[in-house]
Amino acid sequence: MERFDVLKLGFYQALGNRDFKSAKEIVDDFGPQNEIEKRVKHHYEGRYLAALGMYNDAVEQMQLTIRRYGSNIQIQKDLAWLYRQLGEEKLWVEATNRLTDDFNATQKKLSLESRLETLMQLFNERMDQGFVSIATKIFERLEQEETNEKQKEAIRRTRLRILVLLNDESAKKLKADDTQDEYLRTLLYCQQASSAQVHEPLKAALASTSLSVSEKSHLFHDVADLQLLKGIIPSALYKKINKASLPKPLTYFELNVQSLIFSLAEPRPIYWFKYISSPEKISAFDELRILTLQRRYGNERVQTFADFQMKLRFEKLDVDSQVMWSHRLK
Repeated sequence: MERFDVLKLGFYQALGNRDFKSAKEIVDDFGPQNEIEKRVKHHYEGRYLAALGMYNDAVEQMQLTIRRYGSNIQIQKDLAWLYRQLGEEKLWVEATNRLTDDFNATQKKLSLESRLETLMQLFNERMDQGFVSIATKIFERLEQEETNEKQKEAIRRTRLRILVLLNDESAKKLKADDTQDEYLRTLLYCQQASSAQVHEPLKAALASTSLSVSEKSHLFHDVADLQLLKGIIPSALYKKINKASLPKPLTYFELNVQSLIFSLAEPRPIYWFKYISSPEKISAFDELRILTLQRRYGNERVQTFADFQMKLRFEKLDVDSQVMWSHRLK
């Protein structure tokens, strides 16, 4: 086993056991034999600080590592993650841009595992930043990688889910029978079904053993979102909420969807949960999804607020992503 692999394995095993003392000792005991290994040790010293929640100190350590020994893709991945934890959205986007540039420059030298890990991180960062056009292009690149069938199906599901939720024209041409993936099949069926038609396939999916608890929760709220976008009050879903095994705590998006369903079904005044979340949970994707629902169902004050917030978000996005989001407003 390579020295780097021994360091990585021991370090993360110690952290997994919440043994921070051993994790530090493993890093301290790593005796660098050349400049590359010096960079690695400095990098892991920053990772140790991040594990302690000392994010500002970790950023300083990573930046010091870059100044002394140069950058690499692993450091840029960590910096993007750290800026997100700090809630520094502008720096988070800038770090993601640098990670993208580094990946494009070095991807041919990376192992398949490293390429897949980096592309997945880039996808998650871009989605949560709201850059849906860039995110879908990343998945098109993932589809070209030599992945196994299970990975290919997961990649396809994620890319098509985005298109369905954004009301993209290409997604409307897809048929449920075109896929064996239960999540995607149910979602594709429900995008064109009425409220009454949605109930049975959704009920079957929620009872399925092939989907995890979190997947069932995402599917439930995705279907509700699609129904609400079409102006359909999902009364069948309203009856289903108390029976479905939904994970706690609910996300900002899920809280608002459930509140909206309850309010429309009873009916009663709509209570909108404010976008209050820890920095690492920042998601422009979920925020924009709720803002589009607020524009449709909110009172005049809520609609004005939603329009203003969407304008601020759109100003940060590339033109192609703005166009994709605009489909959801139709």
